[in-house]
Amino acid sequence: TSFDFIAGMPDVESKQGLDAMAEGFGKGNIIKTYVVVKKPYEIYNGTGFDNATLNSIDNLTSNIAALDNIEKITPSTLFMGSRIDQANWEGFSADEIDDNIRRAVGEDYNTVLITIVFEEEPFSRESMNSIPSLRDEIDSIREEPNENLGDATIYVGGETAGLKDIQDSMSNDFRNMAVIVVVGIFILLLIIMGSVLVPLRLIL
Repeated sequence: TSFDFIAGMPDVESKQGLDAMAEGFGKGNIIKTYVVVKKPYEIYNGTGFDNATLNSIDNLTSNIAALDNIEKITPSTLFMGSRIDQANWEGFSADEIDDNIRRAVGEDYNTVLITIVFEEEPFSRESMNSIPSLRDEIDSIREEPNENLGDATIYVGGETAGLKDIQDSMSNDFRNMAVIVVVGIFILLLIIMGSVLVPLRLIL
């Protein structure tokens, strides 16, 4: 089942706009995917950031960037090419801090956002299939003893991830429905024919 409704849209103005955006900025920029890292404690304490957590997020970002179908990844642990914890806060204006660093790190200072742009359209088969690989990579780095993400809750969000979850849920529902239908037919034939072997032969 395909969920790529963008490819199936008629040639209307909205579709032309999406095509123009894909050509000008890349297909994945139509809708981005997000990784949200939430720690049980504050990453920023008012004067500086937890370096161990930021190092682990940097490593996670690098590992994700190496996966297939990743066009661009923007970690919020970077500001103008430098790590947040290495930035001289007094060297930036209040507007720069508010508009960049504090916008990237959650207002509760427990949450860090990673933004991912796929190479392909967000609802293409390639991008949908990238979600399990992305989640596997996250699980893998969380289990690393040298990383500081073992106590973090990490979510993969965005519309591509949401549609992938719906697709998986529908597949599971269809499998369960198929089993119920087969069992129901078997019981019905068993009652009608009064035989166990005949219904089995008909079903199998």
